[in-house]
Amino acid sequence: RPMTFAETPKFKSMKLPTVAEAEGIFGPEILSEKIPVKYQELAVSPSEENNAVEMTFQFGSDSDLGYEGIGVLELIGSFAYSSAYNQLRTKEQLGYIVSVYTRKTAGGTWGLTAVVQSSSKPPEYLEERIEAWIKTFVEELAEKSPETYATEARGVVVQLLEEDTKLSSEVGSWWNEIVVTETNHEK
Repeated sequence: RPMTFAETPKFKSMKLPTVAEAEGIFGPEILSEKIPVKYQELAVSPSEENNAVEMTFQFGSDSDLGYEGIGVLELIGSFAYSSAYNQLRTKEQLGYIVSVYTRKTAGGTWGLTAVVQSSSKPPEYLEERIEAWIKTFVEELAEKSPETYATEARGVVVQLLEEDTKLSSEVGSWWNEIVVTETNHEK
């Protein structure tokens, strides 16, 4: 039987406002914040000793970025993964899971997501360290030579053009598109 309206899955869909849009919504005092708009969902359990933070830095939609912008984001993501792992996992030993990757959120916006899971540090501290890493990562990007960018870009292009060899890989590559589709409630 078809699902009823109540049974139909509901997807959260969000695109946070830009700094200019946030100023229009919240007023000029928002401009003094390091990150003007944050969306946060917290879950707390006294019996859980693990903490995790997932921060997504939004870049734009498909139409905003175009193929070139998405490619540049993938290139940045490629550099970001090794940088974050080296800094947050190896040097600072913040947690047992440290990862950075590009993703398309349910709102259809591309972003760079940083994830840190720790059994020793609280979420506020993890968030602080991710923000500090972002600053050093921007400096790292500025110091890279054009040859380094070209070499890494060739690797990213090969990955983007690689065909899926398993059904699970193919589903994974299209899953974001599936998630952002809206259901039609017409009968």
